[in-house]
Amino acid sequence: MGYQRFAPLSLRLGLAVVFLLFGIQKLTNPGQATAETQLLTNFELADAAALNFYLSLAELAIGISFIIGFKVRIFSFLSIFLVTTFFLSFLSKYGLSLNPDLYRDLGLLGASIALFLLGSGPISLDNYFAQKKTEINKYIGLLIFAVVLMSSGIFYQRFYRPASIGNFESTGKEVEIHMRIAKNTWKWEPDTIRVNPGDKLILHINNEDSYDHGFAIDVFGVNRRLFPHSTTTIEFTPSISGKFNFYCSVPCGQGHYDQIGTLIVGTGEGAGLVISMIHKENFACEN
Repeated sequence: MGYQRFAPLSLRLGLAVVFLLFGIQKLTNPGQATAETQLLTNFELADAAALNFYLSLAELAIGISFIIGFKVRIFSFLSIFLVTTFFLSFLSKYGLSLNPDLYRDLGLLGASIALFLLGSGPISLDNYFAQKKTEINKYIGLLIFAVVLMSSGIFYQRFYRPASIGNFESTGKEVEIHMRIAKNTWKWEPDTIRVNPGDKLILHINNEDSYDHGFAIDVFGVNRRLFPHSTTTIEFTPSISGKFNFYCSVPCGQGHYDQIGTLIVGTGEGAGLVISMIHKENFACEN
C-alpha cells in the first residue's frame, strides 16, 4: 500500500534521535563515557578518551545522515558495525544479564539492518539525487568527510583531550572520607568533596546495593569497580585545581546516568574550611 513506502522514513527518524542522543551524551559528559569505554576495552585513559570522542562524531554523523537521508545505506552499515561491536564487547565482558542496555542494542541492530535493506525511501537526498541522476552527491560526501576529518583532530586536542596531570608538590595532608551508595538510590553520599591540590584523598565507599557500581574520575586516571555489599578504598592525589565530576562507571540500572558527584579541588577559603572540618571529623555514613 502507498503508506508502506514511508517505512524507511520512520526508521530513519527514530534511529536518528537515538544516535544523536548517544553522540551528544559522549560530547557533553566525556568523563563518564570515557570511563565506560575503559571498562569495556581496557584501554589507557588517553586512548579511551580519543575513542570516545571519535565514536561521538560517528554517532552524530549517523544521526544527521538519517535525518536528511544522505548515503543512508553506508551509514546504516556503520551503525550496524558500531552496535554489534558494543554488543559483543559488553557480552564478552559481563556475559548475559538483565541489563537493559544489552537488549536495547539488539533492537537498534535490527532497526539498522532493516534500514540498510530498505534504503532511504521518500523525502531524502538520496531519492532526490537518484531522480536528478546526478553524481554531485559523491563529491559533497567526500568534501564533508575531508572537512570533518581535518578539523576533528584540532577540536579534540583543544577541548576534549584529558588534561595532563603533570608535576606537583604534595601537601603531606591526608583527607579521609567515608562515602556510601544507599540501596537503590543511584546517589553518592556525600555527592560533593572538597580538597586542596596535593592533598592525598582516601575514599572508603560502601556499596549497599546487590549489584556492582564503579567510581571514576577520568582526569586523574581513577576507575575502580565497587562490588556489592562491600567497602572499597580508593586513594589518589588531585593535583589540578577545578571542578571534576565523578561517576558510576559500571552500567547499573535505571539511575546509572544520574549517579554523578563533584570533586572540587581548590585553595579558596571555602575549600580550606571544609578540609579543616574533614580532618577533625571524617564524613561518616551509617548503613
